Amino acid sequence: MKPLSDMLNDYFAGRELSEDELKAVLACRERCIKQAASHSLTSTTSYAMSFDVQMQMLRKYFENAETIIRDSINGRKAIELGPGCNPMHKWLLEKGASEYTGVELFYPRISEKMVEGENARIAANDALSFLVSQPGESAIVASRGVLNQEVMPSSNYARFLAREIYRVTPKGGITIHSMGVSSLDAKRFFREAGFRPLDERDYNAVWVK
Repeated sequence: MKPLSDMLNDYFAGRELSEDELKAVLACRERCIKQAASHSLTSTTSYAMSFDVQMQMLRKYFENAETIIRDSINGRKAIELGPGCNPMHKWLLEKGASEYTGVELFYPRISEKMVEGENARIAANDALSFLVSQPGESAIVASRGVLNQEVMPSSNYARFLAREIYRVTPKGGITIHSMGVSSLDAKRFFREAGFRPLDERDYNAVWVK
């Protein structure tokens, strides 16, 4: 049997798998989901810095930071991975997003209570499955404290998630992951997918396609 990474690649690319290969892939996904579920809501949201702090750091390096962010988000759909009890819907909609979807597998009811507006909703799904179902170059993807070693269920999951984020992000658009892409592995996955950091000094919060 070929390596699991190759099987996952075939699975997420929609290629045909043998029965044994499919079982191995589904078992891996179950392990990923169980690992992610073992982290409490507090562990995924109680980070020291808010996204506003990240934006302040960006402004130090770019006088037109707000314009860069707004031009990329304006008129496009926005997807937030793992909004938990602190969804970014208001911030993204204020920047001009045409609609907002928060993807929350473990605490959708909590997220739903925090989200308001006709063009904002919560989808009870895991991040990778949801992104796989989206058209290419169709949305700006954001997260806060999710793409983190403590939260990602496995390196394989993180690698394929970065690839799907890249596929869904419009050409020239940004993806925003405050308090997340800090590990060397996560940075490598984003670079391998095709992203480049907006600036090397901003803790890799904003990446450009």
